[in-house]
Amino acid sequence: MDTPKSSDFFRAVEEWKKTAFPHVSDTLVVVVTFFFERLLVSHVQAEREGRRYDGVFRHAILVGKKDFWNRLNIAYRDLFIQNALADFKARRGTGYQAFVDRFFDDFEEHHRDSLSTDPCQFPGLRISIESALKQDSPPCGVITGIGTFRDENGGLRVGTVISNPDFRRVLSIWQAPKSSANYW
Repeated sequence: MDTPKSSDFFRAVEEWKKTAFPHVSDTLVVVVTFFFERLLVSHVQAEREGRRYDGVFRHAILVGKKDFWNRLNIAYRDLFIQNALADFKARRGTGYQAFVDRFFDDFEEHHRDSLSTDPCQFPGLRISIESALKQDSPPCGVITGIGTFRDENGGLRVGTVISNPDFRRVLSIWQAPKSSANYW
């Protein structure tokens, strides 16, 4: 079975993965690529030729790398952690409103209508602000306000600045040019 274009395809996928999913381990990509380029092809050839396929993972390039199996094990665990975090975030357990609901009574948000200028012309900032406004969500990376912080003594009236990860998540979809990377 000949797959002449598969190497080009997997190289393109690996490059795409680096930009779209930098948190996914390169070790996992190497294993997946090896599976589709070598093991699957070998299995199909064995089936076609009527011979037994042993499925042994013996590729010197992979196994010979220093600490490969340990890095693969860590990458596999990282996937579970990332899935758990994604599930938690999907339940809105990390947004500013969840924080306010958990720790404050009578919270009064301040300066919700203040908007940022865009002197560095970040790609997507304006679109992100407009999207947040349409969803009646604060169009900024931090929320300011005053509220009663719950404690064992009945609460303490405080001013606070709270991160707004929902807006930052929308904004991070847009890629900033390398020259503005320090501003994020």
